[in-house]
Amino acid sequence: MASVGTQVYSADYNSVQVKVRTILGDGYPYGYGTSYPDYGYGVSLLSGPVINSREYSTSTVTADISTGSYILTLTDVTGFKIGKTINANGIISYSTITYVNLSSNAVTISNSTTSVISSGSQIDAYYNSSILITKKQWQDLEDDINTINKHQSNGNFSGYGVVTGKVTVANLTALNTVINNLTLSRNTVDAAQLTLDPSIGSKTIPYAWGGIGNKGIESTANLIFNSAKEMQYFFNQGGEISFGGIASIAVTAQDIAWYNLLNNIFVNTSARFTRTEFSRTGAIPIQWYQVVDGNPPYEINSITITAQVISNILIFTVTFRDGHVPLGGNPTDIVADGAGYNVYRKKAVGAFTGIQPTATLSNFKVV
Repeated sequence: MASVGTQVYSADYNSVQVKVRTILGDGYPYGYGTSYPDYGYGVSLLSGPVINSREYSTSTVTADISTGSYILTLTDVTGFKIGKTINANGIISYSTITYVNLSSNAVTISNSTTSVISSGSQIDAYYNSSILITKKQWQDLEDDINTINKHQSNGNFSGYGVVTGKVTVANLTALNTVINNLTLSRNTVDAAQLTLDPSIGSKTIPYAWGGIGNKGIESTANLIFNSAKEMQYFFNQGGEISFGGIASIAVTAQDIAWYNLLNNIFVNTSARFTRTEFSRTGAIPIQWYQVVDGNPPYEINSITITAQVISNILIFTVTFRDGHVPLGGNPTDIVADGAGYNVYRKKAVGAFTGIQPTATLSNFKVV
């Protein structure tokens, strides 16, 4: 970090920008080389890393170097910053040059090659020189942070704008605090930034079912994303998939039991699939939801939903199980046609356009 009161250079700016990218963008946390599941909204950024300029200097070997470290004097070192690492380049591609005393233009070179570096060889050395960032680069970074803040708390921060185009350490320190807090709250979403769409798919049973020998019936709901990574972004944005019952006609006692299970219990027990449930889901189906009637003689009638992920498809299997055995083995105590379920999608809105998976539902089949 630059000293207090000085202007901010690209190296310090980039240290904040990569944190912004981690949350708003692709989910590759700063300091790590791989993606972490609960990072990343998958949104395009306005800001980007500022490419540093590269400064060169040269020196000539005055004697053969076979092993060990030698002090060399570099020329044209104007602008070299104390504390910056100087990396070997060119003919000594397997050697290292480290800082010793730049005030006297001296560096140490350690020969780690298998061959001798002969007298008269020229050494090219360079370092990446930080440059001042511009007002536009700073504003883009602020706008990206405001997008994150809007999504998380439905608000903006203010007071860190730059009028002169000269960004100071005080600006950067304040901004760094903001983004650190937003990192901690990355899985928080303001309710105003989410919307629940009408049903994106429904399926009903077009025939009477249940009874002896026909106790279970199921359907699959496939939620299709453009990619597996987009699926992760959907849930990181606060997206949810939920289910609601479609009740059949309540005529017989069996129908009434299923009417209550579908129309009341199923809906009111919140069959909501969120980032928490998604984090446990893989290629092997897991049961993440079940509701049981519990009222005799229909106490073991149940609705179960499993979930699994195959590539870019999130697969739900919805099973209605009619465990009731009619008195006297009467097979006519079955469920009327028309029972089923709806699929709902909650997606991000406001700060950015949320991801919208599509749904395809299969016909019910006896299991």
